[in-house]
Amino acid sequence: VLRRFPNLESVSFASNRINDPPPSLDLRPDEFVNLRVLNLNNAGIATFRTIASLGIAAPNLAELCAARSDLSDMGTFNEDAAAAEGGDDDADTADGGAEDDNGAVVTPSAIGGFDRLELLDLSDCLLTDWNSQIRRLRDLPALRELILNDNPIPRVVVPPRNEDDGGGADAAASAAADFPS
Repeated sequence: VLRRFPNLESVSFASNRINDPPPSLDLRPDEFVNLRVLNLNNAGIATFRTIASLGIAAPNLAELCAARSDLSDMGTFNEDAAAAEGGDDDADTADGGAEDDNGAVVTPSAIGGFDRLELLDLSDCLLTDWNSQIRRLRDLPALRELILNDNPIPRVVVPPRNEDDGGGADAAASAAADFPS
């Protein structure tokens, strides 16, 4: 549909059973440059790969709604891609990340693209882990609103503010807080 209407800026496929596109449907980089708002709520999306491909194909996307999708594979998305490319997964940890030289878990970024994404609704997407799934969205540079309603996430881990610079005594004093959901 988007290829037939290349000037669309906003489109909703909510509650249509469009499912994941077949792998043979090659979404090309910058294919949907005019698309700013896309609603895929309850559209039968069953893999995070579909969502990730939109970041490349629709570089100007500002709002993406994918509520009621099965994105439970989000935690293994980069691992699956690396394995397909023959990547080394010896350093992988159980939560989808790898350990750095100090033994801290480094969670890979979820996806490329989405440089302009401001709103992301992942409500009821079967997300269950903060570190391996949700935390990887931290690298989305324009993200201002993240909706995670109705996911069985058992806890939210909030790292210290200055986590990336080593932290020092202030970081130790304000160590990561766990908030049960």
